[in-house]
Amino acid sequence: LNFETTAVDPDKKMLELNTFENKVQGFAEDLPFEDNSFDNVFCSFVWRNVSNTNKALHEVYRVLKPGGKFVLLDMTRPKNLFLRVLHKIGTFTVLHLIGLVTFNLKEYRFLHNSLDKYPQPEEYFQTHPFQYCNIDRMGLFNFVYLAVLTK
Repeated sequence: LNFETTAVDPDKKMLELNTFENKVQGFAEDLPFEDNSFDNVFCSFVWRNVSNTNKALHEVYRVLKPGGKFVLLDMTRPKNLFLRVLHKIGTFTVLHLIGLVTFNLKEYRFLHNSLDKYPQPEEYFQTHPFQYCNIDRMGLFNFVYLAVLTK
């Protein structure tokens, strides 16, 4: 099997670290590609960093070929209220400690806060342009989710 992969990132330094041959500097909200350009789009642990996810979701839909899949892996808070509170306290403590030890407090504080930036994926993806959406949870307290949306 021969797959062609294109990496997209708004940060030139991040693209330089990427090992893919095809690299394009760009934003998810304004993808620099023609309509129906890709068989699949994959996004891992960056969705919380996208400024306008509604616009980005429509852009992904636009660049996908019919039947194409948008595979999104990211983190959120647990659905269960007790586990959500426990998770919030735990991530606050652990991430701030790591931030202090590594002298990257700002970045780890952002990670903790970004988990509350959007509603739960099951709620967030209720309205979307795709034909089908499946969401699976995994990890400790089920705070990692995998959403597969089909055009």
